[in-house]
Amino acid sequence: MDGIITESAEPYNLINYEEKENSDGCKTANVTCSVAEGWDCAVVEVMGTFDGQVVYIISDKSSENFASSSLTCRHDGQYNYLGLNPTSVWCNTTSCTPKPTEPSENKCNACTMDGILKEDSEPYKLINYEEKENSDGCKTANVTCSVAEGWDCDIVEVMGTVGQVVYKISDQSSENFASSSLTCSDVGHYTSFGLQPTDVWCNTHTCTPKPTQPSEKKCSTCSMDGIIRDMGVEVIFVNYEEYENSNGCKIANITCSVADGWNCSDLSVKAFSGAAVNDITRQYIQNFAGSFLTCTDDGQYTILDLSPTLVWCDSPICTPKPA
Repeated sequence: MDGIITESAEPYNLINYEEKENSDGCKTANVTCSVAEGWDCAVVEVMGTFDGQVVYIISDKSSENFASSSLTCRHDGQYNYLGLNPTSVWCNTTSCTPKPTEPSENKCNACTMDGILKEDSEPYKLINYEEKENSDGCKTANVTCSVAEGWDCDIVEVMGTVGQVVYKISDQSSENFASSSLTCSDVGHYTSFGLQPTDVWCNTHTCTPKPTQPSEKKCSTCSMDGIIRDMGVEVIFVNYEEYENSNGCKIANITCSVADGWNCSDLSVKAFSGAAVNDITRQYIQNFAGSFLTCTDDGQYTILDLSPTLVWCDSPICTPKPA
């Protein structure tokens, strides 16, 4: 883990790791993020930077003021998480405060959206909010994201930035609309799902003017070029086959298999869409996984309302079959 673990300059942000060798001779590293005594943090997460610039949450266990992640050493001699090799691993903590020594004044009616709400330069992307005081005297803010008349967007979401991490904080959504309810906490900060965002904004994806006449279907124009990715694991093979169905629309059938003489546990088809990694496996037997993508009328491959930009095969561990 030398050169991968990155410590924080904040004294309350603590990172540790323990490496051990498993029964199969391969190493694992258990990374833990915790908070110094006398502090509380609303969010504690193990983070990973991939390809030098893409940041993911890689916590697989979490509790109050604690999170951990298990990394597996692959056959190429690099630590791996969900099929990707992190270049750095670090702890993200947000909304960290010293534990109070005496009850503090309740400031749940002192919140303001000033400086939090971020408007967009795109004319079709509309953000609004309404603040009100509840019967208990505490404030809430209802944030809405919508689309200007004459436009359609595949995805409309309310987003919040916490520290260096972006979260989806929508709690209601429908066609061309999403909303989120923020609650003013006792310390005078708006929160959502236990998070304290410093920025709230609207995210939209694939926004186009509504057609004035029926548009040409593009469901035969999709291509897997640039989507399918070989992750460089020599014993795992990824393949795909594209064909047209009876409607003339393309289907991409994706298969993951394992080299002779090897076993790979929990083999799966993974997809990166938006800002998340998703398991899109639709067929699974030992050492085999399969899935399929459907080409839509707008010329994009989709599955489960996702539009993957990357698809690959993944297994947490591959071992030679016993002789």
